[in-house]
Amino acid sequence: MSVVADVRRTVRDVLRDVPVARVTTLAEQIDASILPERLIASEKPLHSLFGEYVKFRERTGVVESAITLRILKSSISRPGRNPVTKGTRSS
Repeated sequence: MSVVADVRRTVRDVLRDVPVARVTTLAEQIDASILPERLIASEKPLHSLFGEYVKFRERTGVVESAITLRILKSSISRPGRNPVTKGTRSS
């Protein structure tokens, strides 16, 4: 059985009115807290940094719907190659 299941069960047994929505490890919390510093220290173009940020958020489970992910990815696409509009340009 996983640690997360044990934590959820223990919280449910002790604090019946407190729902456990998301469980993160200490390593994930530290990684999330230093991400801005790593992005700023990098000499990459802004769209690359934003792409890394989107991938990080997806990997850590913060992006909870496919449409949210598509919108975030469309923010870093080249003009005319928007994954939401599938390459159509608006006038």
